[in-house]
Amino acid sequence: MTGNRKEHLWKEKIMKIRKTICSLLLVCLAFLGIFCGRANVYADQKQALSATVTLLKQEKDCVVQVEAKNSGADFTGKVRLVFSGTDNSNGCAFEQRLTLPQNGKKQYTMTIPYADVSQTRGNGIVAFIDEKGNVVAKEAFASIFGKEKRGIGVGVLSDHYDALGWMSMSGQTYYLHGKDQNVYLTQMDADTLQAQLDELYFLVIDSYDVSSLGKEKIKAIEKWVKNGGWLLIGTGERGKDTLGGFDSSFMEVSCKSVSKVGEENEVSKEMQQLGSYSGFTGIDFSQMPVAKLQRNNTNASKSEAYPGWVYACGDGAIGVCAISFGEKQMQKVSPDLCYGIYDQVAGYSMSYSQYVNDEEWGWSGENAFGVIDHLNTALDFSWLKVLIVVYVIVVGPVLYLLLCKMKKETGTGWGYRRLA
Repeated sequence: MTGNRKEHLWKEKIMKIRKTICSLLLVCLAFLGIFCGRANVYADQKQALSATVTLLKQEKDCVVQVEAKNSGADFTGKVRLVFSGTDNSNGCAFEQRLTLPQNGKKQYTMTIPYADVSQTRGNGIVAFIDEKGNVVAKEAFASIFGKEKRGIGVGVLSDHYDALGWMSMSGQTYYLHGKDQNVYLTQMDADTLQAQLDELYFLVIDSYDVSSLGKEKIKAIEKWVKNGGWLLIGTGERGKDTLGGFDSSFMEVSCKSVSKVGEENEVSKEMQQLGSYSGFTGIDFSQMPVAKLQRNNTNASKSEAYPGWVYACGDGAIGVCAISFGEKQMQKVSPDLCYGIYDQVAGYSMSYSQYVNDEEWGWSGENAFGVIDHLNTALDFSWLKVLIVVYVIVVGPVLYLLLCKMKKETGTGWGYRRLA
């Protein structure tokens, strides 16, 4: 048998041995996953623990009420609130001891520094942790800043509030936080604006002179959007009023001109020639003032749900429509189209993905590896360390001895051909 043939056979033997060892290690890992983790697997559904989180008072500190319920076995451990972070800040977590008997219910308060929670999204995860450190139940809680008391809050800042009643979606629900929620409108004014912003998901500005609010209140709106709020602006005849006053770095769309009633405009052309905005069936854009909008930054994109632009701003998003939402013809808008308008703006924001995936956002890293398909596996990784040590001890020397024998029989070095 030639040296080349011997060398080839030895290489095949080494490869087979390596594959066998790796296969055995994978089998061992699988058994560890099944047996070592099995004793500590807890399904959320099997644990009848639940909680609601409510903000009672917000001053220097936030006083939060947690109402915990238990329809399962007695529970002793901790309740942990994990608040979701933002792009610019980390989340924070607070916990408290809790003993809850079977079929028990308990209310207690937690005082949380406002300086900490104000830098978060206000929502997150409430987790029940037993004495062994296992997460036995968890669920998402929505923002503690009042948004969920009534549903999806839409604030309306307009001189013609009654004309925007169709934006309540006529009783149709909006899906958020894993459930269908009612949409309710709140009439805003300069005096109540700042106090009401934190209760809202959407703010609609239409037929209103924004510059009349003053710098402080305009800055409050800008901050609210950057923290995750969704701003919808109607323009039309008063486009320069509704877009004016905002900082140029915040408002990336401007009103260049406004068409007159009866004039053909860009929107009516797009609808007739391109079939755009099919949801606006029965609405004649040539019979209303339409703003010629100009984007001042490439960040803005053409909206597919309405004539205008949409773009992300901080954690939130801004949508600018070329017409006034208060136009008489807009009363024909269907709830489905209204849903699409809201969804178009919300979908451009970072906060939307966070709201839709509440159970994933804000979850502390210490549990990330142990939770699989909503089960807390709590694997004992000390066994994994043992396997690694065994691999190093066994595989290293075995391969070394085989290579030595290969060198002796074939006359080659460590995988290199010997030159004549």
